[in-house]
Amino acid sequence: MIKKKWMDSTAVIGIVFALLFSVTLTYFPQVLALEAKETTFLYETELFNKEQVMTVDILMDDKLWNEMLEHALEEEYYRCDVVINGVNYYNVGIRPKGNTSLTQVANDFTTDRYSFKLEFDHYDSEQTCMGLDKLVLNNMISDATCRKEYISYDIMSYLGVDTSMFSYASVNRN
Repeated sequence: MIKKKWMDSTAVIGIVFALLFSVTLTYFPQVLALEAKETTFLYETELFNKEQVMTVDILMDDKLWNEMLEHALEEEYYRCDVVINGVNYYNVGIRPKGNTSLTQVANDFTTDRYSFKLEFDHYDSEQTCMGLDKLVLNNMISDATCRKEYISYDIMSYLGVDTSMFSYASVNRN
């Protein structure tokens, strides 16, 4: 009987502490210094600078490049080197990306305007691009103005909606 009362008392005390803790976190997060702190990563200012166009130079052997494009729908990674805004990155994984747009480009022999995914840590788990492990290069093939996606992201970002980071880029190979 005494053991049951002790367990009941312990349970009640536990529930009271849990409620107090929940109320404190909900209404007074600063008490426990748990407010979100904004962190800025180097890639946010260096890569996604709205004042300049990012330059991306993909350095890849012609044979591997052609093989990757011939098998684009398999979305396999290939090894390449990349120079972004003058900074070299070696042994980067690259692959064509997309779904409908990938199929559209792969089946259209009049264009080779693929979208790509660069994965900096694919072959070297320690490598990043200024803290960024993946970079997507969209082809905007369905947008003749090359502005719709950028403007959409810009408006959503301005309104406080979480969006992907975005910037214009000049993409070249070799």
